[in-house]
Amino acid sequence: MSSKTNKPDRAPEDARVKALSARAILRFEDRYAVELRALEVAHGAQGYALPHATDLRDIALFEQASLTPFGDLVREPTPIYVGDASEALPAYSWRTKEELVTLFRSATHPLGRGLSALVAEWLGLGERFEGSTPRPWWLTPNIALFPIRSATLLPATHTNAFLIGEGAEWVLVEPAKELGGNEVGLWLERERALGKTILGKLPTHHHHDHFGHPAVRELPLFAHPITAELIGEKLDSRRGDRAYTDGDRLSLGEAQFEFVHTPGHAPGHLCIVDTRSHVALVGDMVAGVGTILVDPSDGNMTEYLASLKKLEARSLRAAIPAHGGYLETPSQSVFPGTHAHRLRREAKVEEALSEVPQGEMELTKKVYADVPAALWPIARRSLRAHLIRLQELGRGEEMTEGWRRPQKPPFASS
Repeated sequence: MSSKTNKPDRAPEDARVKALSARAILRFEDRYAVELRALEVAHGAQGYALPHATDLRDIALFEQASLTPFGDLVREPTPIYVGDASEALPAYSWRTKEELVTLFRSATHPLGRGLSALVAEWLGLGERFEGSTPRPWWLTPNIALFPIRSATLLPATHTNAFLIGEGAEWVLVEPAKELGGNEVGLWLERERALGKTILGKLPTHHHHDHFGHPAVRELPLFAHPITAELIGEKLDSRRGDRAYTDGDRLSLGEAQFEFVHTPGHAPGHLCIVDTRSHVALVGDMVAGVGTILVDPSDGNMTEYLASLKKLEARSLRAAIPAHGGYLETPSQSVFPGTHAHRLRREAKVEEALSEVPQGEMELTKKVYADVPAALWPIARRSLRAHLIRLQELGRGEEMTEGWRRPQKPPFASS
Protein backbone atom coordinates (compact mmCIF):
# COMPACT_ATOMS: atom_id res chain seq x y z
CA MET A 1 0.00 0.00 0.00
CA SER A 2 1.44 3.35 -0.99
CA SER A 3 2.10 6.11 1.52
CA LYS A 4 -0.67 8.04 -0.14
CA THR A 5 -3.24 5.71 1.46
CA ASN A 6 -1.79 5.71 4.97
CA LYS A 7 -4.22 8.19 6.41
CA PRO A 8 -4.52 9.14 10.06
CA ASP A 9 -7.48 7.68 11.99
CA ARG A 10 -8.99 11.11 12.57
CA ALA A 11 -10.66 12.68 9.56
CA PRO A 12 -8.89 15.73 8.16
CA GLU A 13 -10.98 18.86 8.42
CA ASP A 14 -10.64 20.24 4.93
CA ALA A 15 -12.40 20.20 1.59
CA ARG A 16 -10.84 16.88 0.55
CA VAL A 17 -13.43 15.04 2.69
CA LYS A 18 -16.69 14.99 0.77
CA ALA A 19 -19.91 13.00 0.63
CA LEU A 20 -20.49 10.81 -2.39
CA SER A 21 -23.81 11.93 -3.92
CA ALA A 22 -26.31 12.85 -1.17
CA ARG A 23 -25.67 9.65 0.75
CA ALA A 24 -23.52 8.89 3.75
CA ILE A 25 -20.37 7.51 2.18
CA LEU A 26 -17.50 9.92 2.82
CA ARG A 27 -14.37 10.02 0.72
CA PHE A 28 -10.84 11.19 1.48
CA GLU A 29 -8.68 10.63 -1.61
CA ASP A 30 -8.89 6.83 -2.02
CA ARG A 31 -10.24 6.10 1.45
CA TYR A 32 -13.89 5.84 2.51
CA ALA A 33 -16.00 5.91 5.66
CA VAL A 34 -19.68 5.72 6.61
CA GLU A 35 -21.59 8.46 8.44
CA LEU A 36 -24.38 7.72 10.91
CA ARG A 37 -26.83 9.80 12.93
CA ALA A 38 -28.88 9.08 16.03
CA LEU A 39 -32.47 7.94 15.54
CA GLU A 40 -35.32 7.48 18.03
CA VAL A 41 -37.14 4.21 17.44
CA ALA A 42 -39.88 2.11 19.03
CA HIS A 43 -39.96 1.08 22.68
CA GLY A 44 -37.39 3.66 23.76
CA ALA A 45 -34.59 2.01 21.81
CA GLN A 46 -31.76 4.04 20.30
CA GLY A 47 -30.99 3.68 16.64
CA TYR A 48 -28.48 4.95 14.13
CA ALA A 49 -29.40 5.85 10.58
CA LEU A 50 -27.55 7.20 7.61
CA PRO A 51 -28.09 10.97 7.76
CA HIS A 52 -29.98 11.27 4.49
CA ALA A 53 -31.91 8.04 4.92
CA THR A 54 -35.21 7.82 3.06
CA ASP A 55 -35.43 4.03 3.01
CA LEU A 56 -35.41 1.34 5.67
CA ARG A 57 -32.49 -0.24 3.82
CA ASP A 58 -30.50 2.70 5.20
CA ILE A 59 -31.26 1.92 8.84
CA ALA A 60 -29.73 -0.16 11.61
CA LEU A 61 -31.19 -0.14 15.11
CA PHE A 62 -29.54 -0.47 18.50
CA GLU A 63 -30.69 -0.60 22.08
CA GLN A 64 -30.23 2.66 23.98
CA ALA A 65 -26.90 4.32 24.70
CA SER A 66 -25.53 1.41 26.73
CA LEU A 67 -25.15 -0.87 23.71
CA THR A 68 -21.72 -1.41 22.21
CA PRO A 69 -20.05 -0.73 19.87
CA PHE A 70 -21.31 2.85 20.00
CA GLY A 71 -22.47 3.20 23.59
CA ASP A 72 -19.27 4.83 24.80
CA LEU A 73 -18.77 6.70 21.55
CA VAL A 74 -22.01 8.51 20.81
CA ARG A 75 -23.73 10.48 23.53
CA GLU A 76 -25.37 13.10 21.31
CA PRO A 77 -26.86 12.90 17.81
CA THR A 78 -23.63 13.99 16.14
CA PRO A 79 -22.14 12.24 13.12
CA ILE A 80 -19.59 9.47 13.53
CA TYR A 81 -17.58 7.68 10.89
CA VAL A 82 -16.99 3.95 11.13
CA GLY A 83 -15.52 1.30 8.93
CA ASP A 84 -15.96 -1.86 10.98
CA ALA A 85 -19.29 -2.42 12.70
CA SER A 86 -18.25 -5.56 14.57
CA GLU A 87 -15.83 -3.81 16.92
CA ALA A 88 -15.73 -0.73 19.11
CA LEU A 89 -13.88 1.70 16.85
CA PRO A 90 -12.36 5.15 17.08
CA ALA A 91 -14.59 7.94 15.86
CA TYR A 92 -12.95 7.94 12.44
CA SER A 93 -11.82 4.91 10.46
CA TRP A 94 -10.82 5.21 6.82
CA ARG A 95 -10.69 2.18 4.49
CA THR A 96 -10.37 1.30 0.85
CA LYS A 97 -13.58 0.39 -0.95
CA GLU A 98 -12.83 -3.31 -0.80
CA GLU A 99 -11.81 -3.21 2.88
CA LEU A 100 -14.93 -1.30 3.86
CA VAL A 101 -17.32 -3.68 2.07
CA THR A 102 -15.48 -6.75 3.43
CA LEU A 103 -15.69 -5.45 6.99
CA PHE A 104 -19.42 -4.73 6.74
CA ARG A 105 -20.15 -8.08 5.13
CA SER A 106 -18.23 -10.04 7.79
CA ALA A 107 -19.50 -8.04 10.78
CA THR A 108 -21.37 -9.96 13.46
CA HIS A 109 -23.14 -6.81 14.60
CA PRO A 110 -26.56 -6.04 13.03
CA LEU A 111 -25.22 -2.75 11.68
CA GLY A 112 -22.78 -4.51 9.39
CA ARG A 113 -25.28 -7.07 8.16
CA GLY A 114 -27.92 -4.42 7.61
CA LEU A 115 -25.75 -2.04 5.60
CA SER A 116 -23.33 -4.31 3.73
CA ALA A 117 -25.32 -4.56 0.49
CA LEU A 118 -26.11 -0.87 0.49
CA VAL A 119 -22.49 0.13 1.09
CA ALA A 120 -21.39 -2.17 -1.72
CA GLU A 121 -23.97 -0.62 -4.04
CA TRP A 122 -22.88 2.93 -3.27
CA LEU A 123 -19.23 2.09 -3.80
CA GLY A 124 -19.94 0.43 -7.12
CA LEU A 125 -18.98 -3.03 -5.85
CA GLY A 126 -22.42 -4.64 -5.79
CA GLU A 127 -25.54 -4.94 -7.87
CA ARG A 128 -27.92 -2.02 -7.59
CA PHE A 129 -31.03 -2.79 -5.57
CA GLU A 130 -34.01 -1.45 -7.42
CA GLY A 131 -36.86 -0.56 -5.09
CA SER A 132 -40.48 -1.02 -6.07
CA THR A 133 -43.48 1.22 -5.59
CA PRO A 134 -45.55 -0.25 -2.74
CA ARG A 135 -49.09 -1.23 -3.61
CA PRO A 136 -51.89 -2.37 -1.32
CA TRP A 137 -52.57 -6.09 -1.02
CA TRP A 138 -56.29 -6.90 -0.87
CA LEU A 139 -56.44 -9.73 1.66
CA THR A 140 -60.23 -9.87 1.59
CA PRO A 141 -62.80 -7.66 -0.16
CA ASN A 142 -62.94 -5.65 3.07
CA ILE A 143 -59.25 -5.52 4.10
CA ALA A 144 -56.33 -3.98 2.20
CA LEU A 145 -52.76 -4.13 3.58
CA PHE A 146 -50.16 -1.45 2.89
CA PRO A 147 -46.71 -1.85 4.54
CA ILE A 148 -45.24 1.38 5.94
CA ARG A 149 -41.51 1.80 6.43
CA SER A 150 -41.45 2.73 10.09
CA ALA A 151 -39.14 3.21 13.07
CA THR A 152 -39.87 -0.19 14.54
CA LEU A 153 -37.48 -2.75 16.02
CA LEU A 154 -35.42 -5.05 13.82
CA PRO A 155 -35.80 -7.58 12.33
CA ALA A 156 -39.13 -5.93 11.46
CA THR A 157 -38.72 -2.99 9.08
CA HIS A 158 -42.35 -2.07 8.39
CA THR A 159 -45.66 -1.52 10.14
CA ASN A 160 -48.62 -2.93 8.26
CA ALA A 161 -51.32 -0.32 7.69
CA PHE A 162 -54.79 -1.45 6.65
CA LEU A 163 -57.88 -0.01 5.04
CA ILE A 164 -60.97 -1.78 6.34
CA GLY A 165 -64.51 -1.21 5.15
CA GLU A 166 -66.90 -1.60 2.26
CA GLY A 167 -68.44 0.60 -0.40
CA ALA A 168 -67.76 4.25 0.42
CA GLU A 169 -66.93 3.82 4.14
CA TRP A 170 -63.38 2.97 5.18
CA VAL A 171 -61.05 3.37 8.19
CA LEU A 172 -57.25 3.41 8.25
CA VAL A 173 -55.83 0.97 10.83
CA GLU A 174 -52.25 1.43 12.14
CA PRO A 175 -51.55 4.96 10.79
CA ALA A 176 -47.81 4.71 11.52
CA LYS A 177 -45.44 7.53 10.69
CA GLU A 178 -43.31 6.78 7.63
CA LEU A 179 -39.54 7.03 7.49
CA GLY A 180 -39.27 9.32 4.50
CA GLY A 181 -41.78 9.97 1.77
CA ASN A 182 -45.56 10.08 1.85
CA GLU A 183 -46.56 6.77 0.28
CA VAL A 184 -49.55 6.39 2.60
CA GLY A 185 -50.84 9.84 1.71
CA LEU A 186 -50.56 9.04 -2.01
CA TRP A 187 -52.28 5.70 -1.46
CA LEU A 188 -55.18 7.33 0.36
CA GLU A 189 -55.51 9.94 -2.39
CA ARG A 190 -55.85 7.14 -4.96
CA GLU A 191 -58.49 5.39 -2.84
CA ARG A 192 -60.45 8.62 -2.35
CA ALA A 193 -60.38 9.15 -6.11
CA LEU A 194 -62.09 5.76 -6.42
CA GLY A 195 -64.95 6.97 -4.24
CA LYS A 196 -63.81 5.83 -0.80
CA THR A 197 -64.31 8.09 2.23
CA ILE A 198 -61.72 7.62 5.01
CA LEU A 199 -63.81 8.08 8.15
CA GLY A 200 -61.05 7.82 10.75
CA LYS A 201 -57.68 6.51 11.90
CA LEU A 202 -57.50 3.50 14.22
CA PRO A 203 -54.25 2.53 15.99
CA THR A 204 -54.36 -0.86 17.69
CA HIS A 205 -52.34 0.68 20.54
CA HIS A 206 -50.29 3.72 21.47
CA HIS A 207 -46.70 2.78 20.54
CA HIS A 208 -45.29 5.28 18.09
CA ASP A 209 -44.60 2.76 15.33
CA HIS A 210 -48.41 2.43 15.09
CA PHE A 211 -49.47 6.05 15.07
CA GLY A 212 -48.57 9.55 13.96
CA HIS A 213 -48.73 9.70 10.16
CA PRO A 214 -49.14 13.38 9.20
CA ALA A 215 -51.34 12.53 6.21
CA VAL A 216 -54.16 11.53 8.58
CA ARG A 217 -53.53 14.00 11.40
CA GLU A 218 -56.91 15.67 10.95
CA LEU A 219 -58.93 12.48 10.71
CA PRO A 220 -61.13 11.48 13.67
CA LEU A 221 -59.49 9.09 16.12
CA PHE A 222 -61.04 5.65 16.64
CA ALA A 223 -59.34 3.99 19.63
CA HIS A 224 -59.61 2.33 23.00
CA PRO A 225 -59.91 5.10 25.63
CA ILE A 226 -56.62 4.03 27.25
CA THR A 227 -54.84 4.26 23.89
CA ALA A 228 -56.24 7.73 23.25
CA GLU A 229 -55.04 8.87 26.68
CA LEU A 230 -51.54 7.44 26.16
CA ILE A 231 -51.29 9.03 22.72
CA GLY A 232 -52.15 12.31 24.38
CA GLU A 233 -55.46 12.92 22.66
CA LYS A 234 -58.87 13.35 24.27
CA LEU A 235 -61.66 11.58 22.40
CA ASP A 236 -64.16 14.19 21.23
CA SER A 237 -67.38 12.97 19.61
CA ARG A 238 -67.99 16.46 18.20
CA ARG A 239 -65.13 15.99 15.74
CA GLY A 240 -66.10 12.38 15.01
CA ASP A 241 -63.82 10.56 17.47
CA ARG A 242 -65.06 7.18 18.65
CA ALA A 243 -64.17 5.02 21.67
CA TYR A 244 -64.09 1.22 21.28
CA THR A 245 -63.53 -1.55 23.79
CA ASP A 246 -64.10 -5.29 24.10
CA GLY A 247 -67.12 -6.59 22.15
CA ASP A 248 -67.90 -3.30 20.39
CA ARG A 249 -68.57 -3.37 16.67
CA LEU A 250 -67.76 -1.02 13.83
CA SER A 251 -70.12 -1.02 10.84
CA LEU A 252 -68.69 0.12 7.50
CA GLY A 253 -71.14 -0.37 4.66
CA GLU A 254 -72.38 -3.93 5.03
CA ALA A 255 -69.10 -5.03 6.68
CA GLN A 256 -68.92 -5.60 10.44
CA PHE A 257 -65.75 -5.50 12.51
CA GLU A 258 -65.65 -6.65 16.13
CA PHE A 259 -63.13 -5.34 18.67
CA VAL A 260 -61.33 -7.65 21.07
CA HIS A 261 -59.52 -5.97 23.96
CA THR A 262 -56.18 -7.76 24.33
CA PRO A 263 -54.03 -6.01 26.97
CA GLY A 264 -50.56 -7.22 27.81
CA HIS A 265 -48.28 -5.75 25.19
CA ALA A 266 -50.07 -2.44 25.77
CA PRO A 267 -52.96 -1.70 28.12
CA GLY A 268 -55.37 -0.43 25.46
CA HIS A 269 -54.43 -2.95 22.77
CA LEU A 270 -57.30 -3.86 20.43
CA CYS A 271 -57.58 -6.61 17.83
CA ILE A 272 -60.09 -6.16 15.01
CA VAL A 273 -62.02 -9.13 13.61
CA ASP A 274 -63.77 -9.08 10.24
CA THR A 275 -66.92 -10.97 11.19
CA ARG A 276 -67.55 -12.05 7.58
CA SER A 277 -64.14 -13.61 6.80
CA HIS A 278 -62.99 -14.32 10.40
CA VAL A 279 -59.68 -12.65 9.57
CA ALA A 280 -58.27 -10.57 12.44
CA LEU A 281 -55.89 -7.63 12.54
CA VAL A 282 -53.92 -8.46 15.69
CA GLY A 283 -51.50 -5.54 16.05
CA ASP A 284 -48.59 -6.52 18.29
CA MET A 285 -50.14 -9.60 19.88
CA VAL A 286 -47.96 -11.79 17.64
CA ALA A 287 -45.50 -11.07 14.86
CA GLY A 288 -44.89 -12.56 11.45
CA VAL A 289 -41.25 -11.54 11.77
CA GLY A 290 -39.22 -11.33 14.98
CA THR A 291 -40.89 -11.47 18.37
CA ILE A 292 -43.16 -9.32 20.53
CA LEU A 293 -41.70 -7.35 23.42
CA VAL A 294 -43.69 -7.24 26.65
CA ASP A 295 -42.15 -4.24 28.40
CA PRO A 296 -43.27 -3.90 32.03
CA SER A 297 -43.17 -0.11 31.72
CA ASP A 298 -46.53 -0.32 29.94
CA GLY A 299 -47.15 -4.06 29.51
CA ASN A 300 -48.03 -7.01 31.70
CA MET A 301 -47.01 -10.62 31.05
CA THR A 302 -49.98 -12.19 32.86
CA GLU A 303 -52.40 -10.10 30.83
CA TYR A 304 -50.50 -10.87 27.62
CA LEU A 305 -50.73 -14.63 28.19
CA ALA A 306 -54.45 -14.33 28.96
CA SER A 307 -54.98 -12.29 25.77
CA LEU A 308 -53.26 -14.99 23.69
CA LYS A 309 -55.68 -17.55 25.13
CA LYS A 310 -58.58 -15.21 24.41
CA LEU A 311 -57.57 -14.98 20.75
CA GLU A 312 -56.92 -18.72 20.52
CA ALA A 313 -60.53 -19.36 21.58
CA ARG A 314 -61.82 -17.32 18.60
CA SER A 315 -60.93 -20.01 16.00
CA LEU A 316 -59.91 -17.39 13.47
CA ARG A 317 -59.27 -18.16 9.81
CA ALA A 318 -56.17 -15.94 9.77
CA ALA A 319 -54.32 -13.33 11.82
CA ILE A 320 -52.56 -10.36 10.24
CA PRO A 321 -50.00 -8.80 12.61
CA ALA A 322 -48.66 -5.27 12.41
CA HIS A 323 -45.21 -6.64 11.55
CA GLY A 324 -44.78 -9.52 9.11
CA GLY A 325 -47.14 -11.51 6.97
CA TYR A 326 -50.38 -13.46 6.85
CA LEU A 327 -50.68 -16.16 9.57
CA GLU A 328 -53.13 -18.94 8.72
CA THR A 329 -55.19 -20.89 11.30
CA PRO A 330 -53.59 -18.99 14.20
CA SER A 331 -55.67 -20.77 16.85
CA GLN A 332 -53.88 -23.99 15.93
CA SER A 333 -50.45 -22.45 15.43
CA VAL A 334 -49.19 -19.00 16.34
CA PHE A 335 -51.38 -18.21 19.38
CA PRO A 336 -50.75 -21.46 21.30
CA GLY A 337 -47.19 -21.57 20.01
CA THR A 338 -46.43 -18.07 21.29
CA HIS A 339 -48.10 -18.89 24.62
CA ALA A 340 -46.03 -22.06 25.00
CA HIS A 341 -42.83 -20.22 24.08
CA ARG A 342 -43.46 -17.62 26.78
CA LEU A 343 -44.06 -20.30 29.40
CA ARG A 344 -40.86 -22.11 28.38
CA ARG A 345 -38.93 -18.88 28.76
CA GLU A 346 -40.62 -18.26 32.10
CA ALA A 347 -39.55 -21.71 33.27
CA LYS A 348 -35.95 -20.81 32.41
CA VAL A 349 -36.30 -17.58 34.39
CA GLU A 350 -37.57 -19.47 37.42
CA GLU A 351 -34.85 -22.09 37.06
CA ALA A 352 -32.18 -19.35 37.02
CA LEU A 353 -33.33 -17.95 40.36
CA SER A 354 -31.45 -19.03 43.45
CA GLU A 355 -31.45 -18.22 47.15
CA VAL A 356 -28.83 -15.55 46.45
CA PRO A 357 -30.24 -12.38 44.84
CA GLN A 358 -29.08 -11.75 41.27
CA GLY A 359 -29.27 -8.63 39.15
CA GLU A 360 -31.51 -8.53 36.09
CA MET A 361 -28.67 -8.36 33.58
CA GLU A 362 -26.94 -11.30 35.26
CA LEU A 363 -30.16 -13.29 34.93
CA THR A 364 -30.66 -12.10 31.34
CA LYS A 365 -27.30 -13.55 30.31
CA LYS A 366 -28.34 -16.93 31.71
CA VAL A 367 -31.94 -17.02 30.49
CA TYR A 368 -31.25 -15.50 27.07
CA ALA A 369 -27.95 -17.21 26.36
CA ASP A 370 -29.44 -18.26 23.01
CA VAL A 371 -29.94 -14.61 22.01
CA PRO A 372 -27.16 -12.36 20.59
CA ALA A 373 -25.60 -10.21 23.30
CA ALA A 374 -26.53 -7.06 21.38
CA LEU A 375 -30.19 -7.84 22.14
CA TRP A 376 -29.75 -8.45 25.88
CA PRO A 377 -30.82 -4.91 26.88
CA ILE A 378 -34.18 -5.52 25.17
CA ALA A 379 -34.38 -9.10 26.46
CA ARG A 380 -33.89 -7.72 29.96
CA ARG A 381 -37.27 -5.99 29.68
CA SER A 382 -39.06 -9.23 28.86
CA LEU A 383 -37.14 -10.92 31.67
CA ARG A 384 -38.41 -8.32 34.12
CA ALA A 385 -41.97 -8.85 32.89
CA HIS A 386 -41.58 -12.57 33.63
CA LEU A 387 -40.02 -11.85 37.04
CA ILE A 388 -42.91 -9.59 38.01
CA ARG A 389 -45.33 -12.35 37.01
CA LEU A 390 -43.37 -14.92 39.05
CA GLN A 391 -43.49 -12.62 42.05
CA GLU A 392 -47.28 -12.26 41.63
CA LEU A 393 -47.49 -16.08 41.62
CA GLY A 394 -45.32 -16.38 44.73
CA ARG A 395 -42.46 -17.98 42.78
CA GLY A 396 -40.02 -15.06 42.74
CA GLU A 397 -39.02 -12.24 45.05
CA GLU A 398 -37.44 -8.87 44.34
CA MET A 399 -34.90 -7.69 46.90
CA THR A 400 -32.75 -4.57 47.06
CA GLU A 401 -29.82 -6.61 45.73
CA GLY A 402 -31.79 -8.28 42.94
CA TRP A 403 -34.18 -11.20 42.38
CA ARG A 404 -34.17 -14.49 44.27
CA ARG A 405 -36.20 -17.62 44.79
CA PRO A 406 -38.76 -17.12 47.58
CA GLN A 407 -37.54 -18.30 50.96
CA LYS A 408 -39.56 -20.98 52.72
CA PRO A 409 -40.84 -19.73 56.08
CA PRO A 410 -39.27 -21.40 59.12
CA PHE A 411 -41.30 -24.07 60.86
CA ALA A 412 -43.51 -22.55 63.52
CA SER A 413 -42.68 -23.67 67.03
CA SER A 414 -45.31 -25.69 68.86
